[in-house]
Amino acid sequence: MGAIISKICDRQGERGDALDVQPKAVARRKCKFFIGANWKCEKQKLPDSDALLAKLNQSWLNNSAKFADIEFCIYPPYVFLDRARQQLISELHVGSQNAWDAAPDNYKSTGVVTADMLHSVGCTWVLLGHSDRRNTLGESDAYISKKVAKCLMSGLSVNITIGETLEAREKGEAIPTLLRQLAAAAAGVPSTAWGRIAIAYEPVWAIGEGATPCSPDECQRVHSALRGWLRENAGEQAAADCRLVYTGSVNEQNAGQYAVLPDVDGFVVGRAGLDVDKLSSICTTLVDSKASSVPRPLTAKRKNKLFIGANWKCSLETAASSDKLICDINDAWLANASSLDALDLCLYPPYLYLDRVRRQLNGGMTVGSQNAFDCVAAFKHTGVVTSDMLHSVGCKWVLLGHSDRRNSLGESDALISEKVAKCLSNDLCVNLTIGETLQARESGEAISTLIGQLGAAAKGVPRDAWSRVAVAYEPVWAIGEGAKPCSPEETQRVHSELRGWVRKNVGADAASDCRFVYTGSVNENNAAQYAQLPDVDGFVVGRAGLDAKKLFSICKTLVDAKSVGS
Repeated sequence: MGAIISKICDRQGERGDALDVQPKAVARRKCKFFIGANWKCEKQKLPDSDALLAKLNQSWLNNSAKFADIEFCIYPPYVFLDRARQQLISELHVGSQNAWDAAPDNYKSTGVVTADMLHSVGCTWVLLGHSDRRNTLGESDAYISKKVAKCLMSGLSVNITIGETLEAREKGEAIPTLLRQLAAAAAGVPSTAWGRIAIAYEPVWAIGEGATPCSPDECQRVHSALRGWLRENAGEQAAADCRLVYTGSVNEQNAGQYAVLPDVDGFVVGRAGLDVDKLSSICTTLVDSKASSVPRPLTAKRKNKLFIGANWKCSLETAASSDKLICDINDAWLANASSLDALDLCLYPPYLYLDRVRRQLNGGMTVGSQNAFDCVAAFKHTGVVTSDMLHSVGCKWVLLGHSDRRNSLGESDALISEKVAKCLSNDLCVNLTIGETLQARESGEAISTLIGQLGAAAKGVPRDAWSRVAVAYEPVWAIGEGAKPCSPEETQRVHSELRGWVRKNVGADAASDCRFVYTGSVNENNAAQYAQLPDVDGFVVGRAGLDAKKLFSICKTLVDAKSVGS
């Protein structure tokens, strides 16, 4: 594969179109938007093809200024490719619906078309990995990867299609399936060639008569996961250069729902691409949506206030040190109260100080417990604290599921779920912590682990109680001295997955009501990187919560970032 990639770079040099050296600062979507029209076998007579090409030319000339930011490509059948290139105006591209190039160079098969042939007749794009090829004709990930590399080497740009079947989706394997297909294809792409790649997400389960459409929320969730994978595995530049397009039965009526999504850079259309008026409407919708859109959540998020929790753990070992910190926090709150109306701030002292802190703390803030034990109804254990006790001393929140409890003390998902239910029934709000270990992440089980923990806990949450839940993502592998931090991009990807799960499995209101907060060693120096993320509604802090100045710096950073982004 290394030799092939070397040839790709050589071929770029021969054609005089080697990619420019890009600056380190990454700006999203340096390439144009992309729209492809896959004719499949719909145009079976030459006069029909000629008539469609003539209309396309005229439509594009009439709208050339409006469509200047679109790279448009048609994918006719093989036998019309040469003629289409001759008839189509130069501003429009011609691509092939497939290429066959996986065998050794000295092997010529009957009835196939190679990348070199396509390049020689003026094709600039090739469509690889379509579900018709993967699922009906049995093309494997490895086979498609070889074709990607060979087509790039031959000077073609590649429109790679990936998608999951209904069976994969119902098994909860949608994202792993897509990332597997993407990773295999990416093995054939040099680091400098991502500007010549368009990844098309094709939800196979959502295509055809009677199928349930892929919702815009789900489409954005998938595209965000794909771009996150590129960012983490191919680099920031690849994630910026590569175009992610949607190809789930897009037409002139639904295009607007998808065009506004921040991680959708265009479409590949089917039937709509055979009608010039409909195609022109889709192009106009895409350009207008991208010109006018601003980043915004897909549902009316954050009905609740933002949330910050300060987990003291066992860091303050004397009542005097607790008293001093509360005095400092009260002073800071009074100095900043007018600017923090949009924030719920909760302190989690050790059990011993709960009543003391509640009596001393300014009423604008709340007190919570670091744990509760409530899962055995008629059994009173020595050395435990129940949710009834916590409620009686004025606690509002309880922290459940922290990695210290899960991984060090062996608390199971089922036990935590029971505690969630009991605490909610006793009028406490629940700050549920979920997180994956380094082992789970390295084995590719990060999202499935998190969804497993969230799904178990969700069983204890009544449908109307999600506004009293804050889910804290704690990347256990990123915490502690010497650990690699969780990047803002990965944090957003995870939070988007979690909110998407709640939206799909509980409902849009629950996804809107629930707060998703980040708790990966947040401090006053890095808070701004995470505060600006659309699916981060706050933080749970550790050491920084033991210093009033640092704590309120984080509070102001969060509120200011969300005020600018709203």
